[in-house]
This record gives sequence, structure tokens and C-alpha cells, in this order.
Amino acid sequence: MKWPSTRALTLGVAAVIGVAAAGVAAFVWLLGLVTWESHTGYFGPAFSPDGRSIYVVTRQARGITWGFGWEHFTPPAYAWPITDGVALVRVDVATGHAGVLESWPSTPVVRRVLREYRGRVLNTMSAGVRPSA
Repeated sequence: MKWPSTRALTLGVAAVIGVAAAGVAAFVWLLGLVTWESHTGYFGPAFSPDGRSIYVVTRQARGITWGFGWEHFTPPAYAWPITDGVALVRVDVATGHAGVLESWPSTPVVRRVLREYRGRVLNTMSAGVRPSA
């Protein structure tokens, strides 16, 4: 009986390890233990004094999460926000056209590791708008 060459054994072991790693990665992704999150939120809408416009604060956040983080059954998940932009927007009621009045490209949570449950994984925010004449 002839033994396989060292090269063939090395390739075989590498293939088995590669397939196992791909299987584990697929299993983790399907369970939702590692996810890519992208959230858009609208906060504190308010009509202008003349009623022709609506002012609102918008937030767009994207990032990677890992871990369980299901409410009170497991420890919080980890999150790493990559982008998190906030803007003050005016929406014309008649046409629906939205224009950005002021924007902030980043918040203090960007590129920091957060511990949150899945319902608020990229951190929560609240805002209010009070237009005046």
C-alpha cells in the first residue's frame, strides 16, 4: 500500500478545514449571531408656524453586530457603528420635497464597541424640534 504524498495530505486537510470554517460561518450568520445593521430613524417631527413645512431630525446608522443580545434571555450583543449621521430636514407639505438644513456627519458612538440588546443595537436617540416664528 502506497501512502499519499505530503502535498496531497496538506491539500486535503486544508480543504476540510476550509469547508468546516465556511459551514461554521454560515451557521453563525443564519442564527443571526453576526449581522450587518442599517437603520434610518425620524425624530421629533413638528409643523412650521405657517403649516407649510414639517421639520424633522433624521438619523442614519450602519454597523456590525455580534453576539446574542435577545432581551433578558442572554447577555447584550456587541455593536460597532461604522457610520452614524444626523440631519435637520425640512419637508414641504405641498410637494413632499425634503431639504437638509443642517447635518452632522458623525456622533460620539461611531467606531466604538457598544453593548446593547438587539432592539436598540446601534444605540438609541431621541430629539425634538421646536420651530418658532
